[in-house]
Order: sequence, then C-alpha cells, then structure tokens
Amino acid sequence: MLNLLDENRGMVTPTKTAQGMLIRVTGTPNRTYTLERASGASGPWQTLTNLVTSPDGTVDYEDTTSASGAFYRTTSSPTSAAAAAFTPAIYVDYKRCIGCNACSLACKQENNFENSPAVVANTGKYVGLGQRWNEVYHYEDGTYPAVNAQVFALTFEQCTMCAHRLAVGQLPACVITCMGITREFGDYNALRLKYPDSYHMGDGLHQKVRYGNLLGEPSLEQNPPPASGYIPANDCRQCHK
Repeated sequence: MLNLLDENRGMVTPTKTAQGMLIRVTGTPNRTYTLERASGASGPWQTLTNLVTSPDGTVDYEDTTSASGAFYRTTSSPTSAAAAAFTPAIYVDYKRCIGCNACSLACKQENNFENSPAVVANTGKYVGLGQRWNEVYHYEDGTYPAVNAQVFALTFEQCTMCAHRLAVGQLPACVITCMGITREFGDYNALRLKYPDSYHMGDGLHQKVRYGNLLGEPSLEQNPPPASGYIPANDCRQCHK
C-alpha cells in the first residue's frame, strides 16, 4: 500500500483494518481535501468523500468498500495563499529512538551513490563519500547500574527531505525506514502545534526538524573521556566539549 502526497500536499496513509481500510490524511490544518481511490496508480480515480482536516492537520476516514491493492490520493483547491502553504517538516521523538541507524543508512542509499535516486533526480547537493544528512550519535553518563544512555538521530541543514520522493508522493526515506516509529512527517506549523514542547536543537541542523523528549544535554563533566583522551567519532562528546 502506498503513501501518496499529491501536488496540493495532502499526505495519505492507509492502514488495513478488520472492516476495510483506515485512511489518514495529513495536510494543512482546517483545509478541505477530496479523497479519491483507484485500482491502479494511473487511475481512473473515483471520488470517495470530502474531508476537512483538524487544527493539527489530520483527519481519518474508514473505507469499508476497499478492494485489495487499492490506491488512494487527495486533491484540493487552495482557497488562499495561507491555506495552500505546506512546509515539509519532521518531528523526532527521542523517547522512541533505539539508535538502529536505519535513518542514516536510508539517507545514504538515497543520496550517497552515483546513481542514487536523489542524484539522478538532481534534487540537491550530492553527498560526498562517507557523509550523510542523517547521522546517529550516542552518549551515556553515570556508572553501572545507574547508567543514562541516549541516542541522537540528527538531520543536518543540507537535507532536502528527499524532495525527489515528495515530488512523486512518497515520504522521506528516513521516515519510512525508522524502526522505532520515531519520525513523523507533516506540515511544520501543524507539527509544532501537535508537539508544543519540541524544538530545533542548534546550528548546523535542519531548521524544519523538531526534536522532543530529550533526557538532557551531553556533558564532559558528567562523562569525561578516558585517560587516553580517545572519543569515538559518533560520540556526542566530540561536539559537547
């Protein structure tokens, strides 16, 4: 089943239920979207219903007449420049992040090779060998058994949020591969309202990626480097000195 993001920026996420298919539309808050269904990606498309998103930019619809393998999309006519505005953004919940590096590997696959999708589509700066726009860093302090361990999946400012994928109705690679369901894609203002305690972490990181549920900031005072002075490359103490 596909997640489709149409030209008017309404994201469709279908989930199979016992009654049929639960469709979640994510888009601009308080905007009307027409939900359509087809048996194939090229259509023909059948109108199911009109939906109005809530203040957080989402609305659900249960399709009880869905056939196996159905495709969904939304269409919408902008009523004003403000209503049409959709700013792609990602929310990262660190309470759920397990540090699996799936987002980092997906970013590498999409951007880091000569024939990667982003390179072929020419949707941004090519990432040099060994670099990614998503990196996972690790940090821990305390002594056993009271150890505070954290992982930080950081998205840097060069990230295009997989513009080549958004253009054809697909979510960013890091979002769909996240094994901890840590990342949520949506409109920037809608995500900011939905997660009021989230924030942008600092210089060098993507302005439209917000982070939540941090346990504390890394500190050399709480966790000094070993006597050798060696700090691993992806250890947060590389920057927090």
